[in-house]
This record gives sequence, C-alpha cells and structure tokens, in this order.
Amino acid sequence: MINNNPKVTVIMPVYNSAKYLPAALDSVLAQTLQDFEVVAVNDGSTDDSLAVLERYAARDPRVRFATQKNAGIAAARNAAAALAKGRYIATHDDDDVFHPVRLEKQAAILDARPDLAAVFCRSLVADENLKPIGGMKIPADPRVLRQRLQRGNVLQQSCMVRREVFEKIGGYREALMLSEDFDFNLRLLEAGEILCMPEAYHIYRQHSGQTSVVRKASMPPYNALVRTFAMERRLRGRDSYVEFSKVRDVREFARDYEFRGYFYYWAGRRALWYLLLPDARAYIREAWKGGYRTFGAAWVYAKSLLPPVVLKACTLAYRRLVTRRWSWKIPPYIIEMLSSQNGRQATMDK
Repeated sequence: MINNNPKVTVIMPVYNSAKYLPAALDSVLAQTLQDFEVVAVNDGSTDDSLAVLERYAARDPRVRFATQKNAGIAAARNAAAALAKGRYIATHDDDDVFHPVRLEKQAAILDARPDLAAVFCRSLVADENLKPIGGMKIPADPRVLRQRLQRGNVLQQSCMVRREVFEKIGGYREALMLSEDFDFNLRLLEAGEILCMPEAYHIYRQHSGQTSVVRKASMPPYNALVRTFAMERRLRGRDSYVEFSKVRDVREFARDYEFRGYFYYWAGRRALWYLLLPDARAYIREAWKGGYRTFGAAWVYAKSLLPPVVLKACTLAYRRLVTRRWSWKIPPYIIEMLSSQNGRQATMDK
C-alpha cells in the first residue's frame, strides 16, 4: 500500500551503480522505522541500474524512481527531493549502506528538537567489499563542529534534514559539479543548528569508480570556490553563485571575481593536500596576482617545491596524527551488520 504521507523520504541519486545499488536499497528497506519512502533518480545510467530500480519498485511500493538525462549528482538529488512526500529528507548515496536504526534514531531527534535544522551521524569508511577501514570522530559540540566544517567537509551523506529547510536553502547547487555536498552542508549550517550523533550508522564505501577518485585533480578549485562563497556570505550576506552558474567554468569565473586571491590560495592549499604539486604552485601564483600576498601563500608554495617523496612522507605522517586523534574503535554493531551484508553479497555472487 502506497503511503502518501510518510515521515521520511530517502533521496538517492543513481548513476552506473548496478553493482552496489541492491545493497544500498536493502539497507533502507531493513530499517526499523517503516514509515518512509525511497525516491531514487536514475541520472542517465548506462549499466543495469534502471533494471535494479524497476525490480525493487515492483517488489515494494515504498520505492519510487524517476529517470533523467545525465545532469550530475546535485541535479539528481534535487529531482528526488522535488518528488519527496516526507516531512524529513534523508540523503543516501547509491553505493553506501546504513545501519537499520539510522532513520528511527535521526527522526526521533528531529521530533524532539524542533530547534534543529538537520541531524547527521558518524560515518564508517569501508572498502569496496564493505571491509571496515576506519572512521573519523565528528565533534558532538555544535560549536566545534561549526569550526571544523568551515575548514573542510567532515560530514558524509548521513544527513536527515527538515523538508522546509531543504527548500529554504534551495537544495543542492547544480552548477557545482564537485564539492556540492560541502556547499550544501555549509549553507545548511547557516540556516539553523545542526547536530551530529556520536553513533556511526552510515557506511561510506570507497571504490575506484567514485567521483572523488576519478576526478580528484578537478576537485581543488571547486572546494576552494565553496569556501570562498561561504566567506563572501559572511562578509556581505550573499555570494556570487548566480554569476558562477551562468559561466559554469571555475577559471573563467575567477578571472574577474572580487575574491579571486582568496579563491586561488585555498585552491593551492587543497591541491597541495592532494599532492598535486604543479597545480598547487600554479594556483598560488594566481593568488599572488589576485593580491593575496601572505606568508601562508608563500608557505604553501615553498612546500610544493619539496621533493615529492619528502612531501608525501610528511603528509602521510600528518594524516596519521590526525587519524589517531579523531579515530574511534569500530563498534560491534557495525561489524555485525557488515558481516551480514557480506554474507548476503557472497550468496548473491554464487
């Protein structure tokens, strides 16, 4: 029976994920909270993703889907949200899974806390076969979370947001083909209080086909643009996204951008983090041309001149320190859930 007034709508963009999509959908259908619907948008997939969606929709009336020409993950999420009937919107990617209690726990918090715009949970990182790799602590203190989120996207797709808040901030910005989730989280933070639960109910699957892997070299300028837009909003109450959306080319837009110096500095820092050394130097030179002549910019440039093997060793050492500080022991309930998932996958593969 179709529920026209579900408490939660799970929105799922789908693109060439036939291999992982069944596990993603199964994890939703196994939720302890049953008052939900799934709205998936097939974003022009060329594999069997559409067939998987058709099979699940025929089996369970809570699964609905639409198909569009390939327009990107942000457009697919917005299209799914436009079809949502739920009071709350929960994000979910087509290659991830989550624990059976996630929707119940997050919805209960939003029910009890009308002051909250959204609630997240911690994420566990797993490999392609859902073997645990590790997880990062997300600060429970909203003030600390706010500070960390200003510096980088520490929140994965584990969000449950009030639908009116989603609509108020305009959903995802479709011209930001990369870092659209970082931009969404920052604007969500500006719209109201958010909370991150200390429990890990979201499993982030890493694999070679992910956008963050395939288009790694293209990510620094988009990440920098999102940070610059956030700074621009703090300074004058609005940003230049509308102007950027008309161009949709980061470098062309930055040519006459008022904050181009800041933008290129942050792009240089991000490129250095990814060990894209020639790109980091090029970005910092552009930052200097844009008037951003600071010690920080000079330091980024100087580090980019180090031998790659030395810089890589230093970067890996720093990441280990950060991981040691923020990592947490994988709880038994996650290990049990992943064992169950792997068992089902092994049965399907036979």
